[in-house]
Amino acid sequence: MSVSELLRNTARRFPDKTAIYFDNRLVTYKSLDQGVDNLARGLLNLGLKGQEMVGLLLGNCLDFVYSYFTITRAGGVVVPVNPLYKDEEVKYL
Repeated sequence: MSVSELLRNTARRFPDKTAIYFDNRLVTYKSLDQGVDNLARGLLNLGLKGQEMVGLLLGNCLDFVYSYFTITRAGGVVVPVNPLYKDEEVKYL
């Protein structure tokens, strides 16, 4: 079972439970799952192909969670990139 499927199953079982509490913002499993679905459709419309690698250069934030699940739901492979890397280091990825 993929992490995307795990999120979807959890959202079905516990839609109103808190999935994320970050920076005084509460996100339910249902809201997270729906947001991920919408964003994943957008990535697919932009041409993301199955198993295509997608770099994710974000710190610890809500956007990271949405982006991670979105990429996996769209069939991509998440490549987390340390946000502390300098431009020269990122070029080598």
